[in-house]
Amino acid sequence: MAARRLAVLTVLALTLSLSACGSDAPKDDKKPTAADVRANRTILEADDLPDGWRRVPAKDRLDGPPGTARYCGVVAEPDPVREGRISYYEQASLPRSVLEYGMLSTVDGASATMATLVERKDDCAEPGAKVTPVPVSVGDESVAWDFTREGGPSFRTVVFRRADVVVVLVATGDTSVPGDEQLEIARAIDDRLR
Repeated sequence: MAARRLAVLTVLALTLSLSACGSDAPKDDKKPTAADVRANRTILEADDLPDGWRRVPAKDRLDGPPGTARYCGVVAEPDPVREGRISYYEQASLPRSVLEYGMLSTVDGASATMATLVERKDDCAEPGAKVTPVPVSVGDESVAWDFTREGGPSFRTVVFRRADVVVVLVATGDTSVPGDEQLEIARAIDDRLR
């Protein structure tokens, strides 16, 4: 468990700047708004996950706010964010995980964010990491990169948009990055947002 936590924290240190963020679906007695319902569609349940995977409360795996997803000098958070959710999925038998940000915006806000990320796809650079674009096809538009650090953990980031929602998925593992499972999770979220 300590190795899994270290890998997640290392990935977060590479990709995130500190800020306040939402987490799993809110647990209050208020009637959910239409924005709540749409944002909650980004949170997968056990039946939606790859075999051997489970959702764990993000607060159980993160030592504080997860921060803002930032890749290639671009904040992957659309403007405005009307609602946001953070989910954490992990493989039960191996130290591999996927951290998910689901951010409900407007179609224009989500499209503008994705346009900027797609524009940076091929010339993305991060200090101390080799960055390689990865072809993916999910949502209305998508972009993905592998980040590799010498002597450190590797991870893959997939960002996609479905209408007014931007989803960021960060996959990491102690021995291998769960790219296939990450894409399966991305497609399951996309199906729920259609």
